[in-house]
Amino acid sequence: MRRLMLAMLVLSAAAVAFACVAPADVQDDFEGRAYEAVSCLDSNDCAARCDTFAEQASQPVAAPVFQSSRCELAALVAGDPADARPAPSCLCMEGDSQDSSLLVSATGPDRCLVYGRDRSCLYEAGAFLGCDLNAPETSCEATCNEVQRRLEVDAIRKPSARVRTAACSETGCHCVLDISGACYVDDWLDPYDCSRSDNEIITTFESHLTATK
Repeated sequence: MRRLMLAMLVLSAAAVAFACVAPADVQDDFEGRAYEAVSCLDSNDCAARCDTFAEQASQPVAAPVFQSSRCELAALVAGDPADARPAPSCLCMEGDSQDSSLLVSATGPDRCLVYGRDRSCLYEAGAFLGCDLNAPETSCEATCNEVQRRLEVDAIRKPSARVRTAACSETGCHCVLDISGACYVDDWLDPYDCSRSDNEIITTFESHLTATK
C-alpha cells in the first residue's frame, strides 16, 4: 500500500518532508510508514475531509515552472532514514529554495516517480536515466523539462472525482473515492476495482492495517 506523499531526503541538505494535517492518532502502516487515523463519531465528521480529497483530484491547478535543476545524491525515504540507499537524483526547482522543488529519484519503493492529480502515473521509474554528479547543473535539465511538460498536460486535464462513501469506522474516517473510474481509499495510491462495494473496499483496506498490529 502506498501513501500519496513520501518523505524526501537530500543528503547535501536537511531532510525535507511534505507536511500533512496533524493526525488524531498515528499507527504503523504496511510498509513501515505512518497511517494517519482521523478520529470521528459518525460519517458526518468525515464528509469535509472526503470532499477535499475529491477536489484535490479534480480541480485545476497551476503547473510548476522549474527555473533550475540539480543532480544530487539523494533518496526517497519510506520509513527509517537509516535505510535510505542514496543514488544520483534530480532536484527540479521552481526557485532558489528546495522548499519549492520536486525530487525525481528511483530510490523509493514505487515504480512511479511523479503522479497526476487523478493518481495516475505521469513519470515512471523506467523513464528516469539518472544524472551525472560531475555535471550537477546540467545533467538534470532534460529530466526536469520532461517532468514539467507532463505536469503541464496534467494541469489542464479535467479528471472526474466523486466521493462514493464518507465512513466512520473503528480505525477512524475513511473515504472511498471514484477518480477517473478507479476507486481509492483516502489519500492512498493503490486503486481498487469500483465494481466492489464500498464496504468491501474499506474492509480490505482495514485488513492491511490490522494485519500489522
